[in-house]
This record gives sequence, C-alpha cells and structure tokens, in this order.
Amino acid sequence: MLSSPGRTVAEFSNRRETSGGYRDVFPSVHFKYDLGRGFQARASFSTGIGRPNFADIMPTTTVDHTTMIVTSNNINLKPQYSNNFDGSLEYYFEPAGMLSAGVFLKELREFIYSDSAGLIGSSAGIDFEGLYEGYELRSNFNGGSARVRGMEFAYQQQFSMLPGFWKGFGAFPNYTYVESEGNYGAAGTVQTGGDLENFTPRTYNAGISYIARGATVRVKYTQRFPTLNFYSAVETGKRYVGTVKTVDLNLKYDWRPGLNVFVDVINLFDAPTSDWYIYTPSRFFRSEQFTTAMKIGVSGRF
Repeated sequence: MLSSPGRTVAEFSNRRETSGGYRDVFPSVHFKYDLGRGFQARASFSTGIGRPNFADIMPTTTVDHTTMIVTSNNINLKPQYSNNFDGSLEYYFEPAGMLSAGVFLKELREFIYSDSAGLIGSSAGIDFEGLYEGYELRSNFNGGSARVRGMEFAYQQQFSMLPGFWKGFGAFPNYTYVESEGNYGAAGTVQTGGDLENFTPRTYNAGISYIARGATVRVKYTQRFPTLNFYSAVETGKRYVGTVKTVDLNLKYDWRPGLNVFVDVINLFDAPTSDWYIYTPSRFFRSEQFTTAMKIGVSGRF
C-alpha cells in the first residue's frame, strides 16, 4: 500500500495523454407544402452527431472512499450518430395563432450512456496499479443501436381580438411524449428494450403572456416526468431523476426600438429541481435544490 504522499501522486500527478479525430458528412433534406386555408405540412430527414463532452473524455479519475466508487473517464469514448425523421401538420389562424402536431423518429448508433464496469481488480479489467481493489468502477460507454420516437403538440395564440385590456393576453401550452429503447453492450453483454439515459418520456409546458405598451410579461410552468439518469444492467441498480415542476417568470420592456431591458426569474417558487431515486421512487437517495435565480440585462441591436 502506498504511503499518503505516494497515494496523492498516484491519484493526482500521473500524466496521461490521448488523441483522436474524425471527419464526417451530414446530409439532410426538408420539405414544406402549403395545403391552403392556413394549413402547412412539413417533412424532413437529417443526420447528426453527438460528440462527448470534453469533460467526459479527459483522462481524469475521481475516488469516493465512503461509497467505494471510482469514476474514471473513458478516453476511447466515440461520438454517437443519428438519422432523424420528422413530420408535422401546422394550422395558422387569425389573429396571431398556431396549432401544430408532429411525430418524430431518431435512429441512433453508438449512443453514449453511463454504467458500472464491475469491481476493480476483477471484472473491471483495470487495476489502477493495485489501488482501490474491490471498489466499483463507473464510466461512460458507447452502446449499440437505439430508437427514439414520439409526438408533440403545441398551441399558441395572442388574444388580440378581445376588447381593451384583455387583448394583450396570450397562451402557449405544449406537450411532448417520447418512447426510447436501446441495445446496451457494456462488459460484453447486450440488453435490449432498455430506456435511454436522459430522454424524458413526457414533458408538459404551459404559460400565459401579456404584451402591451412595450412591456412583455410571461409566466411559464414546466413539468418533466421521471427520467433515467444512470443505466445499470441490473434492473434494481438503475437511477432516475424524479418529476420536476418549476415556474419561470420573464419580464421585458422595450425602452426604444432595438433596445430593451429584461428580468428573468428562474424557478420562481424555489421548488426542488430534482429528486433522485434508485429503481423505484421509494428508494430515494438524493434531492437537489437550486434556489431561485434572477438574470437582469440589457439587449439591443445597432
């Protein structure tokens, strides 16, 4: 076992280098058809890439001796690629209103997810020069193929047909539903039918606005349903972020043409931003609370 100074050098002072590169082409095609009487149909196909965050491919390792968990970045993590299919039908009506419904499909390959690589010194395949034997190793990996499909509905309208004071009001609800599944391939195994990390199955937003005499006030309510945050091949080891409910307030005043001041109040009622649980909401293990934030600024164009 290394002495305390030796352990410090081993954990924080070893130099590790890596390099990589790739070049790709991402074609896309988009169609719009005017059906008349305010109706428009849209369809598109596109390809895309999701690069790993730089923080996730830097050769760094963190150790939690209390939980006996070592988190080490995967320097060989590759980008994830997607083929995207989208279709929507939109209806525009007077005065200043729009109603839309759309469907989408994303076919992913080599998608990025987090998982346990086993115990160090045994199934993990990395021994860290004899340190941390018996600790659990966690990292990011590339999976196989995956599919994300869903639908979304949106409505927005400015009620300028109302008399007097009321004509300044507007409304904007929308709803998104997502289904996802993927083939995971960590540690030589493949699991099908598992939800994908960080794809929220249902999201609902609704708000009202008031616009008059250069002033704009918007209040928006957002609800996001439980989302898989950490994948595990063992069902009871999966971690989720629970339902999130927040209210935001946006204020803007057009001081003169091209120049305005604004105030954004995020999480107006100081609600918990996420409650984490393992497998089932009854296995609660962490709550995150970010206090109300306020942004004040001036914007304009010249």
